[in-house]
Amino acid sequence: KESKTNAMRILERSHIPYELIQYECKEFIDGVHVADQTGVPREQSFKTLVAKGRSGAYYVFVLPVELEVYLKSAARLVGEKSIEMLHVKDITSVTGYIRGGCSPLGMKKQYPTVIHETALQYDKIYISGGRIGTTIVVNPLQLAEVCRAGFGNLTEGSRRRAGNGIHAAFACSICDFFRGIVFCTDPSTAQAPEGNDQYAECDCERGLGASQQRDVWKSCQYCQ
Repeated sequence: KESKTNAMRILERSHIPYELIQYECKEFIDGVHVADQTGVPREQSFKTLVAKGRSGAYYVFVLPVELEVYLKSAARLVGEKSIEMLHVKDITSVTGYIRGGCSPLGMKKQYPTVIHETALQYDKIYISGGRIGTTIVVNPLQLAEVCRAGFGNLTEGSRRRAGNGIHAAFACSICDFFRGIVFCTDPSTAQAPEGNDQYAECDCERGLGASQQRDVWKSCQYCQ
């Protein structure tokens, strides 16, 4: 019987259901080949990338295996002036995982995490199980909850405004996690909600009326 990975243990402790897919693999292969080998849709298969900001902080980005992260968009999402992808030689020391088995769950530390917004289109997505040869199938909203992650556009130069409260709620959790850094907007244009100067207002909420904004913020489990 194979031992459980940290990613599996975290999901079980959080009472989040998941499925496992095992596949034969002795060394690193990219996510596209994993998806094809296991017979799952590429667009629902997400890879985990780690980047380092100019501030020295690390960030985790989860995006479809066929897409590439747009660094300017990713930097803006996490409030950094610029970011660069983590070098392969540093993956294990920073995350505790090896190349090809890096999961957004169970890293050495809980780094700020952003999931590409297309994940919201699906009931389930496929991510690394924390070791080569193992894929975890999980609901993206539940994954975001346990990772304290936000959703955003990681692959294009222009960000897309959120169209519903789901984005706003998770954006709010990112603001809390970053302790005030703005999610999905230019910090110079952000405003703090009335009576709460710890959290900056996300651009996602700009189209809502004052009472609706207050309801959205109160609905966030991290900022209420």
